[in-house]
Amino acid sequence: MLVTPKKNKNLDIDKIRRDFPILKIKSNNKPLIFFDNGASSQKPKVVIDKIKEIYETKYANIHRGIYDLSQQATILYEESRKKIQKFLNAKSEKEIIFVRGATEGINLVAQAYGLNNFKKGDEIILSQMEHHSNIVPWQLLKDRIGIKINVLPINKEGDIDLKNFKELLTKKTKLVSILHVSNALGTIIPLKELISISHKKKIPVLVDGCQSVPHMKVDVKNLDADFYCFSGHKIYGPTGIGVLYCKKEFLDKMTPYQGGGEMISEVTFEKTTYQEPPHKYEAGTPNIVGSIALGSAIDYVTNINIEKIPTLVSNKLTDNEYTNGEEIYSQLSQKQLSIKEELHLSVSVRSFRTEKLSEFVKTFLDLDESTAASLFLTLKTDYPIVLTRDLKEAKKWLKSKARGGESLGIICSSGARRLRSYGIDVKSNIEPTTWFLNEKMDVRSSGFLEEVATEFDIQGLELDWTCVAWDSNLRKNGNNWDFKNFKGTEWQNINRDEKKRYLLNSYRVLLTRARQGMVIFIPEGDITDRTMQPNYYESVYQYFLQCGVPTI
Repeated sequence: MLVTPKKNKNLDIDKIRRDFPILKIKSNNKPLIFFDNGASSQKPKVVIDKIKEIYETKYANIHRGIYDLSQQATILYEESRKKIQKFLNAKSEKEIIFVRGATEGINLVAQAYGLNNFKKGDEIILSQMEHHSNIVPWQLLKDRIGIKINVLPINKEGDIDLKNFKELLTKKTKLVSILHVSNALGTIIPLKELISISHKKKIPVLVDGCQSVPHMKVDVKNLDADFYCFSGHKIYGPTGIGVLYCKKEFLDKMTPYQGGGEMISEVTFEKTTYQEPPHKYEAGTPNIVGSIALGSAIDYVTNINIEKIPTLVSNKLTDNEYTNGEEIYSQLSQKQLSIKEELHLSVSVRSFRTEKLSEFVKTFLDLDESTAASLFLTLKTDYPIVLTRDLKEAKKWLKSKARGGESLGIICSSGARRLRSYGIDVKSNIEPTTWFLNEKMDVRSSGFLEEVATEFDIQGLELDWTCVAWDSNLRKNGNNWDFKNFKGTEWQNINRDEKKRYLLNSYRVLLTRARQGMVIFIPEGDITDRTMQPNYYESVYQYFLQCGVPTI
């Protein structure tokens, strides 16, 4: 989707752009255009000015001093809480808890509510799209008390199926914790329906609203959400501040998971009594300035009236194989979005060295040999692709190509189960952040060339140089692909069309992760091993050769 500033009487886009000081700078001698708001947004001047104003003229600790400066700071802090209450349409400002971000908000619920209300064997439901912040806190709780985590899958359109959701609900389900909008897919969860289904079984719902609050009107009363959290830095506020909305009935079922100043009423060495919510859950000196500045960010978004921003979309996709594009866009039309073909970006550029990589990969996977061979001629000089049957040679080639801080790594399909004999174990889970960012001398890093990443780990990441390890789960059979899944001790046919498309697209992802070049490792196989017969691999190897890909 593309938001456009074109001729909208409700918005002065040029003025809005001027509101952000950082957009006055240049990047690579060009005006800065910032697209990483899903990770963290830039800050308008009103927020920056508010931070400066508080530190220069109104800063003091809050809730504790009877002197004028402390009283002013306290009033501003609590006014910000009321702004957020109104912004979310919460029933009371006492349901608004200031936290460091959505991560802390989810951890707070896991520890303050889950730890006290769940027991061994109880179940919670997460979706397959969740951010790590909505996975790890529940895994920690699982390790501590033995709860079970059930994962709601996504379908081929990147949506959830409410029928599947209903089937996951059991008598042991104690919580559903789910995002509102996916940061990776853009999927908008049918949240009101999901919450209604959950509440009929008296199951509370926690919502990660990080990607929703900057882009849509959120009404927690209308949604009937039990918990709702977001991070301030994604909605033009400072880092280190966020919000957890919590219904009063659940506030009363929670106990503090942090203790210290501010959240106490009376303290003796024998016993401590706590403040009423929300202060009960705000231990220590809070992020005073961040909380007040978040209020200014909320004012800014409210004044713009984000609901009036027109949304224009292209009705074309680079590759229909990724999604059922027509179906998706017909649904978008029903939501009264404007379809504009001229907005379509006809070329998907993955590499700064060549515009043709995605096109080459597409034609290769389409088994269009002649076109793939022709395209390879246009990219081989600037973007080297080579072939080998020897993993040691592949590693050697990678190390020879990667200069200085350039990144390298081995990647393969999650279904590549028979590469284990070559030291490539797809069942060995990696930590993507560690794998991608750590120094090459760290055995856990991509650059050490020991740990391998699958399509699940590598989506959204790009290395400079990759080794794509090709297993026999995708085999060439004449003018067709054979799709296989290794189960137990044997390869089995994949018959469902959606699973075939998924496997093909997993290789599409793998073949487009390298920014500068890649080596394809295809084993020779082992005639003594019925699961690794040489003919399983040979046809794909020959196909690469026929497309012009050289060996090393």
